[in-house]
Amino acid sequence: MTALLETEHVEYSYPDGNSGLRGIDLSLTAGRKIAIVGANGAGKSTLFLHLNGALKPRRGVVRFQGRPIDYSRPGLRELRSQVGLVFQDPDAQLFSASVEQDISFGPLNMGLPEAEVRRRVDEAMAATGITELRHRPVHALSYGQKKRVCIAGVAAMRPRVIILDEPLAWLDPAGAKSILDLLERLNQEGTTIVMSLHQMDIVAR
Repeated sequence: MTALLETEHVEYSYPDGNSGLRGIDLSLTAGRKIAIVGANGAGKSTLFLHLNGALKPRRGVVRFQGRPIDYSRPGLRELRSQVGLVFQDPDAQLFSASVEQDISFGPLNMGLPEAEVRRRVDEAMAATGITELRHRPVHALSYGQKKRVCIAGVAAMRPRVIILDEPLAWLDPAGAKSILDLLERLNQEGTTIVMSLHQMDIVAR
């Protein structure tokens, strides 16, 4: 089966010269749910930024649907509509005044008609259980609610892959279960899920 997203011998060094990634080979097939485990500083976040095209490898290649990533502005716009990234810290991702505005940003940036944007936003909020937060100021949300808004904002673009950097970080058990249930539903609907985790009991499920 052809990989949906893959890396081949990817290497990356940080501006200070330290190695971030060395010889990374990764192959992800469509519809899977994958957990990547590693200590802090192991390069998980750096790898995710490569999969989304935010970073370009010093050596090696990243492919989406069998083709090397096109790092031009139009190429990256297209890639990011198909490979969504949810940051570990939601405050690094949320910037609009209200929940609805934040979730609308991605679909609007894709140039979709207003009616389609509204439909996608409504569906993403319903899927993530935050419809009642539509007009709530982002700064007034709880940490777990902010995580859901971030996921909804990515889901509204209908990507084939959603990548989540430590989606359970700093959540209580109830909040973590809620996010895991949400990701399971998205995966059951056909979205490929890639996430980094520390909790080995969850990875083993």
